[in-house]
Amino acid sequence: MVKVVINRTTTKVVRSAKTRTIRRIQRGDPGIIRLVWNEIPTGLINGVNNSFTLTQAPVYPKIMLFVRGVKQTLGNDFTLATNTITFNVGSIPTIGSQLEATYEY
Repeated sequence: MVKVVINRTTTKVVRSAKTRTIRRIQRGDPGIIRLVWNEIPTGLINGVNNSFTLTQAPVYPKIMLFVRGVKQTLGNDFTLATNTITFNVGSIPTIGSQLEATYEY
């Protein structure tokens, strides 16, 4: 367990393979935030496929999606329905692109 201070709030981070559960303690009102960091969405990267799947359904709109290290904008570059990412025309990942998603679920 690691203690971290974020915005003057004591936070405990519990580590696991892909997800980390963060317990935020603030003014006696504890809550749990579940995060996935740097997940590689599943789907064929061929310049044509625009649909990719995450292991969890993110809390809307708490997702950061990167293609080749460039942050994509929800609504402009992609849409999100449960755990499915759909890229808009003009933002579809090309061959050799690397996708990474960080999100709360």
